[in-house]
Amino acid sequence: MTNVPLTYMFDLGSISEAMRPYVMHCFAESGAKHLVLCHWLMAEILKDGNLVSKVRKEMEAEGLTFVDAHALFGTFYDLRTMDETRLKHVILLDKLQIAIAAEMGVDTITMHVGADTWTPEVSLERQNANILRALEAILPEAEACGVTVCIENSWTRLGHPDNLLKIKSCFPTEALGLCYDSGHANVLSSKAKQYEECAARDRWTVPFGLEPEWEDCALEKMQPHIVNCHLHDNDAQRDLHNLPGKGNIDWAHILRGLRQAPRLKCVQCEVKTVPNKVTIPTLCRTFEELLKGITA
Repeated sequence: MTNVPLTYMFDLGSISEAMRPYVMHCFAESGAKHLVLCHWLMAEILKDGNLVSKVRKEMEAEGLTFVDAHALFGTFYDLRTMDETRLKHVILLDKLQIAIAAEMGVDTITMHVGADTWTPEVSLERQNANILRALEAILPEAEACGVTVCIENSWTRLGHPDNLLKIKSCFPTEALGLCYDSGHANVLSSKAKQYEECAARDRWTVPFGLEPEWEDCALEKMQPHIVNCHLHDNDAQRDLHNLPGKGNIDWAHILRGLRQAPRLKCVQCEVKTVPNKVTIPTLCRTFEELLKGITA
């Protein structure tokens, strides 16, 4: 797959209303065409519905569009939520976020399945059952809105590529796909085995006394169902969201794999600019050079 849109994540939700058009202008001036409807901005839209039209006008003024979105995530928002009342709320919230994404011109929204370590006393099977229940309720809304829900790999047992593929096998609909995260895959790769303390061991060894199920073929396993991808770098010890080249990810390997992903709809830069002191021009220049031949 080639000539897919390149989108940029930026925390548009936490900056002031006056700063938001300026940041959009900086991206447009640096050659960007698309931004991510990020979870921070989604949270603000859920508080104030007037932001939908306001932000769309600001984007249009700079010649920018939204292509992909990220749903709210965390203990109280992920698909594996174990509290019955809260799960009902999560399902309603996800349906609303899907509808908002569609209204903003987005056809891909990423969701987290969640971390099993939040409720270690609950079996993995039970947590997976709640994920399936949530998706069964959410996917008809996604189909109706023409939006693909993408579940994202992580370094947890629930977010392991093998588990995501089991979940996907239960839903043949095209409204469910996978989001490949390069940074998350790296911290679960065998490169992390050298560290006594690392993100993967925090989720496997510390709570359960288990050796992480190291995975060096996440991209290949997920490839047939990858609809979106989040690209950023790290050293395999922690999820740092660094600029490509500031870690030990094999980018040539990543690019080969993405070119062969038949369902790929967009490529997202998920570098954290402010914490890592990366300027917007540097960010855009780096990704345009890196992704030549893949993105439009």
